[in-house]
Amino acid sequence: MFLEEPGVGHWEKVNRINYMGVVCTLKAALPGMVARRRGRVIVTNSSGGFMGAAGISAYCASKFAVRGLLDSLRLELINTGVPVHMACPGFVNTTMIRQAQKEASDTVKKLKAAFVPAMMTAEEVARYTWKGVERGQYVIGSPDRGGNMLIGSSLAATSARYFPTWLEFLLAPLFVLLHMIIRRALEASTKKILGAAELQLALISADGSVKLAKGE
Repeated sequence: MFLEEPGVGHWEKVNRINYMGVVCTLKAALPGMVARRRGRVIVTNSSGGFMGAAGISAYCASKFAVRGLLDSLRLELINTGVPVHMACPGFVNTTMIRQAQKEASDTVKKLKAAFVPAMMTAEEVARYTWKGVERGQYVIGSPDRGGNMLIGSSLAATSARYFPTWLEFLLAPLFVLLHMIIRRALEASTKKILGAAELQLALISADGSVKLAKGE
């Protein structure tokens, strides 16, 4: 949780790994790929780059940054012969995820228990991602249905060959409605969980002092 984390050290660490790790890798690899006009950029992002979630604000912010980078890079490379693919799986059963769950606060654990479905294996994600690459997709969704609904309902995804153009045009109003329903449901469920947990939120008063109050 944002207010439970002292300082900005955690944010800097997450950003260095999730965002700057992608930037540094692409800086090293892309010049040669463009010079040869061969290769593909395949970056693993996350469904957390399409909608934020309580308890993982630093993670989601870094994944939104990766999405913005790739949206721009895809256009910059459009005539180079080097296509860009962004894989956006949901929760994957990895050592990193398991360790993060152990270190999470009680509030975050309750949120994850409510919202995190059965985790996928890395092998499942890899197979699904490669099928998307073979189809020439820019945004490659998640093997799980919930993650795909979240990504598919985002207008940013539908503008990047997630669906055929004619289908995007016909379903655009439905995407807007679906995204609104998902967002409202997430907000309502999060509010209920945080209220039950009696989370202490820091409220900054007008004079700059910090007061604590129970979240509603």
